[in-house]
Amino acid sequence: MTQVRKRSDAGFTLVELTIAMAFISVLLLGIALLTLQISIIYNKGLTTRAVNEAGQLVSADIKRSLDSSKPISVKYAQNNGVVTGGRLCTDLTVYAWNYGKYLTDTSAFNQYQTNLGPPPNRPIRLVKFPSEGTDYCTAVLGVYPDIPVSASDLLMSGDADLAVHDFTINRDAGGAYGEAVYGDGSGSQRIYQVSIVIGTSEQSILDSNVDGCKAPENRLEDQYCSVNRFSFTARAGNVE
Repeated sequence: MTQVRKRSDAGFTLVELTIAMAFISVLLLGIALLTLQISIIYNKGLTTRAVNEAGQLVSADIKRSLDSSKPISVKYAQNNGVVTGGRLCTDLTVYAWNYGKYLTDTSAFNQYQTNLGPPPNRPIRLVKFPSEGTDYCTAVLGVYPDIPVSASDLLMSGDADLAVHDFTINRDAGGAYGEAVYGDGSGSQRIYQVSIVIGTSEQSILDSNVDGCKAPENRLEDQYCSVNRFSFTARAGNVE
């Protein structure tokens, strides 16, 4: 009597292998897209955090300088015509900035001392330096003193490339900025309302009003935009 042995098939069929490879491909594609999306969100978060941290540090620094100054020493200056930047002078410290869209403009308001020369590719974003007895906020024959190359950067050039987009300072009486009237001596005080817009400086992804960013569909996924306005109140002069 002949016995018929059943042969057990080993391995996978071509159809099974094709289905398995297609499933793995879809799974890997999904993981790659998810990783890319997480990376985009993470980098946008880093940019937003950089803007917020810079704005808070700059605001606190300027507020301290104003709070410790006499009102008569507080001055604000900006160039005439198309405003490309500005300066704020306090008792001992001077702040100077060029707005984001003019960082590469060699005719912008703030320039480093030409006799020493600035470091290569170092635009003036927002710097501070001691006045050392020089009035940097008053023009002599229409010319303001150049910024010393030793000035400290408050907004460093980096991945976020932050810049100042707007700066306003208003005093409690007599209109906007300019030299404050000292009043009756050591007991004089003056309140200042300061508003600073800080954000990324890539102009193609910014709204023209510099208070926000263009919609995501108008920029590439790797263009990270963040703009924020920081406002605070400072009081120059102390009442004994």
